Amino acid sequence: MLLSSLSRSKNEDISNSQDESLANSQPSAFIHGEGKKVSKRKRGCLTTSNACNRCKVARSKCNGEQPCGRCIKKLQAGECFYEIHTKIAKEKLVESLKESHAINRMAERVFESLAAADDEREILNQIRNRDSIQDIAQWLETTVDVKE
Repeated sequence: MLLSSLSRSKNEDISNSQDESLANSQPSAFIHGEGKKVSKRKRGCLTTSNACNRCKVARSKCNGEQPCGRCIKKLQAGECFYEIHTKIAKEKLVESLKESHAINRMAERVFESLAAADDEREILNQIRNRDSIQDIAQWLETTVDVKE
């Protein structure tokens, strides 16, 4: 019995000393007995997902401010600018394209009405008055509804 308790305490001492040596030798220390890592690295300055063009070229971290800290430090604050995220740019392009298609359909409707001689005088008067295509197309829709 005495022999087993001595060997158990020796094993615990060896285990504890191994844990301490692991904690001192690795950049991330282990919490004793749990196996979880605790990072010793300090947090530096915050970075952004969209760096300014100067930081992108230099492949440096950018804090996202206008102008950013790196450009101020390098005395290039006037040259610090950010490009729009491609996702946002694509969304704006798609929206603009949809609007253009809608305006194109309205213009086609106006031209079809002119070609068919349906209310051509009124349409030409509205064009001379510089009414928008949207207004003319809307007017045509209401006159078609009234005629039917």
